[in-house]
Amino acid sequence: MASRFLPLGLVLTVFVLAAFPRANGGRYETWAKGFTATYYGGQGDGGSCGYGTAQQSGFGVYTASASASLYQSGLLCGACLRVKCVNSPLCKPGVSPMVTVSNVCPPLSSGGWCDGNKMSLSLAPTTWNMIATNPNIGVVPVIVKRVLCQRKRGIVFNVTGNPYYIEALIKNVAGSGDLRRVDLSLNRGPFQPMIRSYGSVWTFSGQKITGKSLSFRLFSRNDNASLVIWNALPPNWVQAVNYISKSNFGFA
Repeated sequence: MASRFLPLGLVLTVFVLAAFPRANGGRYETWAKGFTATYYGGQGDGGSCGYGTAQQSGFGVYTASASASLYQSGLLCGACLRVKCVNSPLCKPGVSPMVTVSNVCPPLSSGGWCDGNKMSLSLAPTTWNMIATNPNIGVVPVIVKRVLCQRKRGIVFNVTGNPYYIEALIKNVAGSGDLRRVDLSLNRGPFQPMIRSYGSVWTFSGQKITGKSLSFRLFSRNDNASLVIWNALPPNWVQAVNYISKSNFGFA
């Protein structure tokens, strides 16, 4: 019988390309080994994806910081992963919580687990305590698999800037969870490409933007699905307000 695990040497490549094998109606079936999970007991500032604090992000405490080799300068922001502790007496068997990638685990952290090409996820206390028994040990081996993000409401847009420049934070993305491309339409005109500023924040400039409705065309990164959300923000949109659309991948 073929192994259900990816060879360790291929795991990093798999994450860089975000090409986890898919089967059976779009599920992401393959567990990958060679990872570690570390315990993070601090209070986060919202993370480098731009989602804000746990309360602001909408993901609650079920988030993870990915080592730089996995985080890929923010390309993995919003992706959903299941994490299971293995091969340690500290593991709680049969538990594999889902987490959303919301931050990068900085290098030179305690123990060096996020340094170089290491494949590590830093977990908040609630998630850690679901998979392992003792936070004092600080690190356990885990297996990880990419899963579809299940979201209960539409994609959320939060826009700031000035009349000729905006930054759009896009969150609560279902399906793949991470985005490879975002296009913007002003007053339902032609779509024009936005530029990723960092994480899940996308920018647009060079035209008068205020006073116009904003529509978005989104392309997911892992499965290349696309979604158009017309008039996600009305012409009288207000800065720094969460606009919850009625559409998401899977129930447009």
